[in-house]
Amino acid sequence: HVSTMNSTDQPAAGVGKTFDPIFVVGCERSGTTLLRVLLDRHSLVAVTEETHFFPEIYERFRASHQDGGHDALFGLIRDDQRMANQAMDRQLILYRFKGYPPDFKHLFRSVLEEYANQHKALHVVEKTPGHLAYVGQIFKWFPTARVVCIVRDGRDVARSLMKVDWTRKDLRLQAMVWRWAAAEGLRLANRYPRQFMQVKFEDLLCHPQRTLGRVDQFIGVSFEDQQLSPATPTRFNLQDNALHQKTLESLDTSRIGAWRQTTADLEKWLMNSMMGPCLRRLGYPETDMGQCPMHRRLCHQVNNLGYRCGAWGPTARWSSTRSRAV
Repeated sequence: HVSTMNSTDQPAAGVGKTFDPIFVVGCERSGTTLLRVLLDRHSLVAVTEETHFFPEIYERFRASHQDGGHDALFGLIRDDQRMANQAMDRQLILYRFKGYPPDFKHLFRSVLEEYANQHKALHVVEKTPGHLAYVGQIFKWFPTARVVCIVRDGRDVARSLMKVDWTRKDLRLQAMVWRWAAAEGLRLANRYPRQFMQVKFEDLLCHPQRTLGRVDQFIGVSFEDQQLSPATPTRFNLQDNALHQKTLESLDTSRIGAWRQTTADLEKWLMNSMMGPCLRRLGYPETDMGQCPMHRRLCHQVNNLGYRCGAWGPTARWSSTRSRAV
């Protein structure tokens, strides 16, 4: 668990101490922010703002700074805007970091530990959706970490991604991004059954206490009624964010399956051509393709292959959702 430290303490070498952070991952627009809010309302849990540490700090600078000292590595986050969003005392992060070896693993650990320390929380949760691409690295660094991956019907996700201003307005691409995330989540759940948990967005809305209770148990706490109360404050200022406003309100089951009412048949067929097998594996009913002409089905298969194997293939899988893939 996270140890406390203040400015009068001496930095303590913490290499042998247990550190078991929790990570919330998933495809963008799948409900990661909602889950973040619900967990942050717990009295023993503190959830960070998105850090994007792996793609934007570790991947970007590891080749040039792998032998850097404490000050050089800390300099990578000192003026980083995402770290500024955490509203933390960065000198205390540096103070804590100097008690560890000077490497990226312990730099990240210092940030998460100090976040929990400053918020007097027993458990720290880091939420960056794109860290789904780095779960293997997470478990390599933190063998007792746990990861919660939230999953949502890919058709709702793709339609939602088409409405935001930071993604490409390409429905086939967004369907492929979800397809990769869904397949990766299934792979990781099979590989790390005790440390990687998948939870459905739809279950969270329809059976909130039961579903959130399972997540709480997985991360090592007991469910608290206040987690489902919109009156319970969180650390996040989302009131002015139209995208995330609903996460502060009562859970709304009308968000489930919205794609059925708002999507034309041509778009439904396109998405199903890319997502079908993963939708089935996750228990979502596929789109009825009975009215889709055979020539259109064949065209979709050809176009999908171009996306999956060409410029929009696996190496670019997260490019449309702000994170960089490994």
